[in-house]
Amino acid sequence: MQSITALTALSRAQYNQGRKDAAIETMSHAINDCKYTLGRSHPFRLEAKRRLAVFYGETGRKEEMEELYWDILHGRLMMLGRNHPWTDDARTDLTNLLKELGKWEEDGEAKWKIDEWFDKTSESSSQHEAF
Repeated sequence: MQSITALTALSRAQYNQGRKDAAIETMSHAINDCKYTLGRSHPFRLEAKRRLAVFYGETGRKEEMEELYWDILHGRLMMLGRNHPWTDDARTDLTNLLKELGKWEEDGEAKWKIDEWFDKTSESSSQHEAF
């Protein structure tokens, strides 16, 4: 966990120094490394994915953000439940990105999929309420 925390901190420092490609590479490495130690949907890993998505967005790589945002929303639903503020933020981030990319319709497939995920998810995940 300490090495993963160090990698995410290094990535943020690289980004703040303007070394955006290095920051993206480092954050990607941290996300990959913690998949097996923390699990695919651990809140720390999902937050690292969110930061990577922001890095992509700020470097004009919006299409690469979409897959991450779908994964973040799904993971937060599973780990935190549908009523957690971070889950709601993930839904908003994904919806806004899909609108920006021209992939959103109020009665479209993306909205239907998101609504279905929320309908199938419990209100909260008691084992992760601390997050």
